[in-house]
Amino acid sequence: MEPLVISPSYIRKPTALIHFERDLSVIAQKVMTLIVAHCQKETKNAQGFYFVEKWRVCESLGWEASCNHLRVVEAFEEIFNNTVIWNLFGQDRTFAYLKCKLITSLLVPTTTGGIVGFKLHSDLEPIIQSPKVFGQILFEVPALLTRSEYAFPLYELLADHISRDESLLRISMADLKRYLGLKGRYPEFGTFKLRVLTPSLDSINANTDLQVSYETCQTRRVVDVLVFHIQRQSQQEKPVKTAVKTLVALSPPPPLPTPASWSAEEQAFLDRLARHQISAEDAIQALQTHGLDGAREIYGYVRQEVMRRKGTAEEIRNGAAYLARCLREGYGRKGDLDREAEIVQAQQAEQAAAARRTRAEANAVTRTQTAAVMERFTALPAAEQTALERAFLEAEPIWAGRPASSVSRSKAFQRWLAGAGGLPS
Repeated sequence: MEPLVISPSYIRKPTALIHFERDLSVIAQKVMTLIVAHCQKETKNAQGFYFVEKWRVCESLGWEASCNHLRVVEAFEEIFNNTVIWNLFGQDRTFAYLKCKLITSLLVPTTTGGIVGFKLHSDLEPIIQSPKVFGQILFEVPALLTRSEYAFPLYELLADHISRDESLLRISMADLKRYLGLKGRYPEFGTFKLRVLTPSLDSINANTDLQVSYETCQTRRVVDVLVFHIQRQSQQEKPVKTAVKTLVALSPPPPLPTPASWSAEEQAFLDRLARHQISAEDAIQALQTHGLDGAREIYGYVRQEVMRRKGTAEEIRNGAAYLARCLREGYGRKGDLDREAEIVQAQQAEQAAAARRTRAEANAVTRTQTAAVMERFTALPAAEQTALERAFLEAEPIWAGRPASSVSRSKAFQRWLAGAGGLPS
């Protein structure tokens, strides 16, 4: 199966599926974009289901290190359980204002199963497969825009606009808030700017292919319109090689130490490294040196470091160079002690879970036995019930001072009946 997003580096997302009221979580919104990209590349089976591996979704969200498959399942279920209003601004004339689900059927995935299966809504599937009006969404944006909750939906709105060579977007505050799922919130522009606009644009300008600025329009001193100025940044040119390096480059390159075949996961990881300007030689060497799990650990470590240091004196200016160095030198790969600690922690968690299951099973057996004993007891004549209660108090006189209605005395009596006291057969 092909990766969720492949070259070229842009997803063609229909405008109708960009302009919608974004009441879903930002993770679900990102997964929706990945679903569009995936279904444009893959074919459905005879029953109409598309299939995608959970680890591919994790990779596209930048979760290589955590492999949070449970959150992926929750995102698909959130998308399946929610109806959405599409084509909010009426700019996609493929269909009018439409309200429906993106996914109409979901093969319920388990926490251990590796694949999610789903069907698209019949009104949305044709425009996903062949969009007439669409925005070009940079494929890495779902993984890159993590610092602000509203950066991703705002990026899609701006990218959709610049995709039609319209570098100026004029939008009312009411429409923008409705699009972002903020209707009725942040009535003061200063708060909206502080909590939503500034952090989102800072994240977009720092991490994506867009450069955006804005200005405000006011009516009676109230900001009611925003005007965004958008530019799509060109891809960075590769540095010019020195004369010495050029001579070396002209000589026939040695054959790559490529195995006869890579697994699907290994090939997908190699493709991902290639998109980060890591040479094939370095990528293959990393896999052979560290293994897939070790290389993924390093990749996840680099992503975390890039985000953690952003805006500090230690900010990583050249992420590709830093990634290449970490892959060569093994920075970020977990040591044996770390892995042993994780194994011990997992074993302890499994033992605790097993103990809880054992206690739950024992309690269930006890409850079943107690219910059976009490059923037999209540079926006895009153005189025999009184005789048994008297025998219980003689055997365990400590309960004689407790009222008959006491919960603890009742439980002790039930245990006695089921044990040494017994019931007549």
